[in-house]
Amino acid sequence: MEGEQTGMDTGTADTSSETTGAGAAGGVGAETSGAEAGEYVPNFGFKAYDKKGEIEEWAREFITDKATEDRFRSLYAKAGGFDHLRGQTRASEERFQSVQNEVQTVQATLAERDGVLDELKFRRDSDLGSFFEYAGIPENAVIDWVESHLKFLQKPDAEQAQIKGFREQAARARELEKENNSLRASSESSESNQHVSTFNELCDHPEVAGFASKYDSVAGKPGAFRAAVINYGDAEYHRTGKTIPPLEAIRTVYRQFKPFIVGREGAAAAADVGTGQSAGAAGAGGRRPVIPSVGGGSAKSPARRVFTSVEELKAHHANMVAAKG
Repeated sequence: MEGEQTGMDTGTADTSSETTGAGAAGGVGAETSGAEAGEYVPNFGFKAYDKKGEIEEWAREFITDKATEDRFRSLYAKAGGFDHLRGQTRASEERFQSVQNEVQTVQATLAERDGVLDELKFRRDSDLGSFFEYAGIPENAVIDWVESHLKFLQKPDAEQAQIKGFREQAARARELEKENNSLRASSESSESNQHVSTFNELCDHPEVAGFASKYDSVAGKPGAFRAAVINYGDAEYHRTGKTIPPLEAIRTVYRQFKPFIVGREGAAAAADVGTGQSAGAAGAGGRRPVIPSVGGGSAKSPARRVFTSVEELKAHHANMVAAKG
């Protein structure tokens, strides 16, 4: 049986091994490296769906030759494959049950709607009074409509046609408004996704990430810098009704907290954040590809506020969170 390989997905063994299997699973062949020619060296490994395992201890005492080993390996590979398929089947059943529940909910809603429509049609054809009552139309509203419609019928044909035209235009305007609202919502969603993607890319930039790490360390909470930028952007949106670009929000938070986070000794180095040129790189004449300057392109821009303690920083961060609400 040396060199034989069976099964759909048996895998490959080492240069001195042999692989056997069955179905969608296979075993790991026996290693003969270092053994005398013709000497049987047991290998208790097997593989099922790319998951490796070993034949259990109780079965190993029955394996005395290569043929028996192959039979046991095939059995264990098949069992492992069955376990894998059983897990997939269970997951598929759970997904199907979830979808089925959703479908049943939709079907129940549709059945309820159809029942209401059928009842309205029946009352419309049999008793208009009960129809208006079932539809929730007040009696005085019906009387007002009848009076208005009688006046409409007394008007000349040309005037009636004009009124009908106005009504059709109003109905069309409502339809267009619905379409515009739907398009606006879709556009806002797309724009929001783009802002999130840009924001994540900017936060992953080494210069921004370095400053964010210092900010988080001082604030004592992972993700504090990202939260501060998001809270600032939300506060500006509620204040002005406009969404500010992610880079502008990052720059604002950076400028506001830079003096405290970086400190006086590191202020000069921090001014180069976003320019892509550190002191070492400038000396060597090298430049790195970067995003636009987080510092706004000027190392001398005055800070909006200088914090002198961690407590002040945390208090200001809490205020920004409160402003969002």
